[in-house]
Parts: sequence; structure tokens; C-alpha cells
Amino acid sequence: DDDDDDSIDEDNIADTIIDTNNTNSSEEETNNKNDGMIALKLFIQTNPACVRATDHRGWLPIHVACSCSSRKGMIRVMRVLLKAWPESVNCKTDKNSDAFVCVDMAGENYPTQER
Repeated sequence: DDDDDDSIDEDNIADTIIDTNNTNSSEEETNNKNDGMIALKLFIQTNPACVRATDHRGWLPIHVACSCSSRKGMIRVMRVLLKAWPESVNCKTDKNSDAFVCVDMAGENYPTQER
């Protein structure tokens, strides 16, 4: 499974991105998901501290990922974020919510969507 491979071939990253743009429409949805994962991994490799950046609510990237209504997307992103900073699972937002509460909020506010 490509989602479990957290390495990026930095020498060929441009080629990888360009290759995903030269596909037919049946491959477009898969490549859009891959583009996002490539970008996320590239951000983390370029600046590992980005996983510790908070927004105006005190939310970390892990909180945002956990609150996503797309379960498949959420799990892929969570794997990458937790690999970069495992302790983030215990971090709280400004309203004292941890990653588990954010998952619950997503389930309450948005029905599970298999995307």
C-alpha cells in the first residue's frame, strides 16, 4: 500500500508531481489524493516543526485531520502526522479537546463518508 510509504524521493519529486498531471480522468481522483499526501510529506520533510503549528483555536494538524469527515483521508493523514510527532495525540486544543474528541466531533457533525 503506497499510503504506508512515508518516504519521498526528493530527487524525483518534481517528476512525480508532473506525472500525476499527465493522467486520464479515471485516474484523476486517485492522483488528487496522492498529490495531497505527497505535499504533506514534503512539508514535514522540509520543516518537521510544521506538525506543531497551531491555528487561532489552538488546533494542531492532528486535530484537523481527526475532525475530517472522510475517514480514509483522515487515516492516511493521521498516520503521517503521528509518525512525525507521536505525542501530538495527547495535545489539547484551546477548548481542552484531544484528538479523540475531534474524531467524535467529526462523527457527530458529519456522517462517515467513505472517500
